Parts: sequence; C-alpha cells; structure tokens
Amino acid sequence: ERERQEREERDAAAGAAEVAAEAAAAADAAAAAADAAVAAADAEAAAAAAATAAAAAEAADAAAEAAVAAAAAAAAEQSSTTAAE
Repeated sequence: ERERQEREERDAAAGAAEVAAEAAAAADAAAAAADAAVAAADAEAAAAAAATAAAAAEAADAAAEAAVAAAAAAAAEQSSTTAAE
C-alpha cells in the first residue's frame, strides 16, 4: 500500500514537472513572439522614416529645380533688358 502511494506521488510529481516544463516552453514561445512583434514595429518605423527621408529628398530636388528655373528666367530677363538698352 505504501509503495503504491509513493509511486502515485512520484507519478504526480513527474506529471507536474512535465506540465511546468510545457508552461515554460509556452512562455518562451510567447516571449519570442513578443520579440518578433517589437522587431516588426521597429522595421515598420524604419521604413516610415526612410519614406519620409525620400519624400524630403524629392522636395529638395524639386526646390533645386525651381531655383535653377528661376535663375534661368532672371538671366533671360537680364539679357533681354540689356539687349533692349
């Protein structure tokens, strides 16, 4: 009777240890999923920053083109004024 009870207690302890190990594995998986979510959010933020930088570069390029066009127009106007004189 005592041996049967000890065996049952050992089996119960082994089962509890197995459940605890499975819970630890599930916690590890949840932590890995959280890490992946953070990495994805970081990647999304980096992509948004890159898109903003690209838009700023395009705006700067357009401003430079406008400045060149304005300078060319001013030079043309100066030439026509000088020719008229």
